[in-house]
Amino acid sequence: MFFAVLTIILSPVLALFVRNNNLPKYLYWFQTFDNDFVTGPVSMGWTPGYVSSVRWLIRNPAYGFDMFLLGCPFALADWKVVKDTPNCFFAYSRWGAFSYKGTWFKWGWKAWARLQGPGAWDKFDKVPITFVR
Repeated sequence: MFFAVLTIILSPVLALFVRNNNLPKYLYWFQTFDNDFVTGPVSMGWTPGYVSSVRWLIRNPAYGFDMFLLGCPFALADWKVVKDTPNCFFAYSRWGAFSYKGTWFKWGWKAWARLQGPGAWDKFDKVPITFVR
């Protein structure tokens, strides 16, 4: 929560540092690791630029911290899916991590992004922690 709030507060300043569609290495953990500042906003229907960069940071606060600092190791064999329906996903790992995605919020480690099929995150050996509405 600390890093998310910090990102939201700093987003107008952080957006000033965007170059070549990304933040510099020393600020990289503030941005999304799977979409840059053009790809992400365009996927939302936003016009790339300073305002969309601020919005993107606020929409995905501390995404890099969630993955690289607070993320948990992911190995498919360590996870058991309990429920996988359009409105509810729940799984847990053999060492106690859990992944919940419901209609109103998502909580735990974002393992559903890996367990529901191949995707952009397959190149990472971790899944990020999340708590979002």
